[in-house]
Amino acid sequence: MADIIILLLVLGYCAFILVRRHQKAKSGGQGGGCGCCGSCAGCSGCGGIAGQKLSEKERS
Repeated sequence: MADIIILLLVLGYCAFILVRRHQKAKSGGQGGGCGCCGSCAGCSGCGGIAGQKLSEKERS
């Protein structure tokens, strides 16, 4: 009986994680950057403003 409860808890948690990832991807959840690097927080490559990309000409 305890095995079934633990299995249901694990499956429920997996479903919860998948739903959260789907909702975050659907809402464009890049966190705070433009997505140009893994840990972007509005770096100079992103123009210094989260979510705003600069063209190659503007970066120079």
